[in-house]
Amino acid sequence: MGRFTYQDLYSGQLFIHGHGCALLDPEPHMIGTESRPNLRGAYEEGVRTGDVGLIGKSGDFKSIFNIFKPRDDPINTIFGVPPRFEPLPFYDNHFSSQNLYHQSKTWVCSKKAQSTVLDVDGEAVSVLFGPGLGIQFQFSQSQGAALFLPVGARRIDYTAPNTIHTYIEKNAVLWYQFVNDLDLGAYNGSLYLVTGYDRTSCYQNLAFSGSFFQSSLSFRFSSALLPTGNVGVSLSHSSLPSDQRWLGASDPEHTLNNLSPFIRGFKIMIKPHLIPSLKLLVSISDVATSELLSKRRQGIPSLPPCDVVSPPAVPNSSSLTMGEDSACDPLNSVRASFDSDSETESDEAILQPYHPSDIINAYILDKHPDALVAITHDDEWAAILEETDHQFPDKIALISRMMRRLPFKFEQGDSLDTAAESRHVEGQGVATSRHVQPTLVVNIKHAGRTLSVQLDPKLPPIAFKEAIYKVTGVPVERLKIIVRGGVLKDDSNWADITPKAGQTFTVIGTAERLPEPPQKPVIFPEDVGDEELAGELMPVGLVNLGNTCYMNATVQILRSIPELQISLGVPPSKAFISTSPSTPLPLALRSLYTNMTWTTDAINPSAFLNVLREINLQFVALGPQIAVRDRSRKLPVMTAGFSQQDAAECYFTIVNALREIDVPDALVPASADSEGRKKFIDQYMMGEIRRELVSRETPEEAPSVSTEKFLTIECKISETTNHMHSGIILALNSALEKLSPTLGRAAMYTETSRLKRLPTYLTVHMARFAWKSDVWQKAKILRNVKFPTTYDALDLVTPELKAKLLPVNRRLQQIEMERAERREKRNSVACPFRSSAAAASTSAVSTITPSTIKDGFGLEPVANKLYEESLYREKERIELEALADAEIKADIGASWTGLYELIAIITHRGPAADCGHYIGFVKKNVFSTPPLTFYNGPPASSASTDNLSSAPSNDANHTTPSTSAAHTKQTDLSAYGDDEDWYKFDDDKVSIFPREKLATLEGGGEVAYVLLYRSKSA
Repeated sequence: MGRFTYQDLYSGQLFIHGHGCALLDPEPHMIGTESRPNLRGAYEEGVRTGDVGLIGKSGDFKSIFNIFKPRDDPINTIFGVPPRFEPLPFYDNHFSSQNLYHQSKTWVCSKKAQSTVLDVDGEAVSVLFGPGLGIQFQFSQSQGAALFLPVGARRIDYTAPNTIHTYIEKNAVLWYQFVNDLDLGAYNGSLYLVTGYDRTSCYQNLAFSGSFFQSSLSFRFSSALLPTGNVGVSLSHSSLPSDQRWLGASDPEHTLNNLSPFIRGFKIMIKPHLIPSLKLLVSISDVATSELLSKRRQGIPSLPPCDVVSPPAVPNSSSLTMGEDSACDPLNSVRASFDSDSETESDEAILQPYHPSDIINAYILDKHPDALVAITHDDEWAAILEETDHQFPDKIALISRMMRRLPFKFEQGDSLDTAAESRHVEGQGVATSRHVQPTLVVNIKHAGRTLSVQLDPKLPPIAFKEAIYKVTGVPVERLKIIVRGGVLKDDSNWADITPKAGQTFTVIGTAERLPEPPQKPVIFPEDVGDEELAGELMPVGLVNLGNTCYMNATVQILRSIPELQISLGVPPSKAFISTSPSTPLPLALRSLYTNMTWTTDAINPSAFLNVLREINLQFVALGPQIAVRDRSRKLPVMTAGFSQQDAAECYFTIVNALREIDVPDALVPASADSEGRKKFIDQYMMGEIRRELVSRETPEEAPSVSTEKFLTIECKISETTNHMHSGIILALNSALEKLSPTLGRAAMYTETSRLKRLPTYLTVHMARFAWKSDVWQKAKILRNVKFPTTYDALDLVTPELKAKLLPVNRRLQQIEMERAERREKRNSVACPFRSSAAAASTSAVSTITPSTIKDGFGLEPVANKLYEESLYREKERIELEALADAEIKADIGASWTGLYELIAIITHRGPAADCGHYIGFVKKNVFSTPPLTFYNGPPASSASTDNLSSAPSNDANHTTPSTSAAHTKQTDLSAYGDDEDWYKFDDDKVSIFPREKLATLEGGGEVAYVLLYRSKSA
């Protein structure tokens, strides 16, 4: 009698997750690569879709040939190909790929395993597993398995399995005849055709079996950093000795992404009498007998201690080296590898690695005596798994669930090749006679695409609709299939329709989710006040009062700074601003922003414009006179309007006029510097720059160092400037000529400037205009200069500041990658267009709410589950605050991270700065992000200031952003994806501007002129 191996145990324990067949040894084993270099590429690729091979006792997959490759492909030259082999056409659009289907640092374990993350002292901690930590698993049963994926895994699947199914029906017996003649130790039911796999570059796994009375076993792993930079684990404690467990791992220096911890595909079984010499896995008749079915535990992968055996060692390269006698036949070493998995006892059935499809196929062949071939895909048995299952169903439950949920699977003609196609094996040949109504491959036209689908006239039309659903994503109840005589109905008779192979059917239906009824009563705009409606609709524009687009664009981008709104006292804020007759602009700007908040109509900014012109008389300048017809006299009259102005100068004018505005107490945390009252512009929008002047001609002259504040940094555009960053570096490093006190004459100096302090809002001025003395005007530089939406400013700062920002900067970049992974997983679950296989694999994904956990920060990885995004964000905020430099945290309005995102742009269209047209662009999520954090209690100068995330209690600083209509939406935008589109403010015309079109603002007629970046944080 054959014996179960650790591969049986390992795969049997992990079947419950529905990922397919878990391989104890997921590394590719391409024999003969030493003597045949042309196979090296195939080895580095790993398991491929279309590979036909065997799962060995050692838990590896050994490919024999590939159905998509031609005869002369290196893969198909190792053993050759079966008789009458014709490759199946390969189509790239029949594949689906999901990056990071398994997240990094993921554990896949037996269902009854409990994990605990440990610190260096072995104490339990509520953090995610990572470097420097340990993890302990507690198993409540004597057998179990675990798989660790340090870098996660990518999932790839073939999305047109029906085509392969038909191909297998035609060739299954020929394949078994071919493999049996190779004497590779194959048995009936062992052929596996791969249609999908999970791919990674490193792994660690465990399988164990203790005594039956051991009901609680623990294993402890410690983490370590591998040479590749990945996180590895090593077993530091075990409840079982080494002879009762298996530990496996990839090579620490392995970097190829060719390891397949899970594979999915078809398992194939034929009637034994077709090839009598083919060994049996199990007795087919035994599977369906009532006597066997009454023994509920028989056949489940169990591994009594007395039967525990180590899997055969995987042959290493030295054992595969060919001698002189075998050099002419490279198959010798290959057969040697397969022989290690073959049984020497020929008089008994072979017990090879357990697989649910073997049980299903054996039952089908027993139920239908005239059936010759049975075929089952892993997705079929995975679809019957239930959330409450703690272990894989036994044979009785497996068959009963399959018959209940997939009844057509056991009907004559589905998943099997019937006796109507009789085959007679004689020597090397196979004779075939087809019956009169075979399974057909037809075409469907849907949404402008033509797809191939399998149609079985022996099955009802609903089966055909299910096949169409799998390739189009259109639910069966919304499918309309045009056939001869009208629309295909569920009770239609195929005999009346007489379908033919290659026939094309038109399919009507959409894969999009139908609109759901509103959860709240519908409220019409006319029933809502302007103030509430303004928060739900697009922001309002500003009327152009005659060449005032420069001002309109500037006002719109400054509105993207919520802290400025609070400081100005724009409702719902009640912050007090002190003004004087010499600085009336803050009150005018507050009034303008208030009006923009309370209405849905374009605003006339004449009051603000008048104040602006009082502050800067340059904006009162008139343009050239033009002739305007006087309707009363019917004669032309010469008149002049206000001239166009530079938007950058308007920006500087407005910001400088706001420099007396204080930072309100609501924005001052307890950790902030308490020395004196802070000014908003100085703290949030201005930084400090350090300039060092060194003489080129007199090295002995001491460098001249100065420090000054800056509002904007300039991007200098030269003949070689292609990116904004290079233009900024060019402006910070310059050469100039000045009087040398050492030489007593003019000398050349090199000025190197670096930023000593980074503000929360960083303004970049693109030097698009240069003065041309020959024409006495500013000329526009149209060169294409790329600007990033995310900008890392660490290259611009002093070494001292860089050392303080670097830890939190790098960690924040890692956090954003983790957020993207979570967002992709949430969106993949929410996406309505999924195949049935994908739906089965992701239907278990759910969200864990704060009420289901004791500690809001103990976010341990849970398979197929995600915590609420707010929990992740709170944990990330605490982690980043711990990494942030204390001195920078105390500096109100300073950037902690040095990492910025682009939130607003002023563009210019036209030939010169004093003419043309200015337009403002603001990122949409600026108006929909969560409200700012406010602080309670007395001003920051008091040591008793409380750092609470709530509105201030004193009236002078009372700010309740939650009452704003703009914040009444309860949608978690950060959980399912940030809105990356933009608002385009073309005076009073406001529209949506797609993110993809931002590249059109890099050069040419309309170019980015002023860019506003906001510091990123948790």
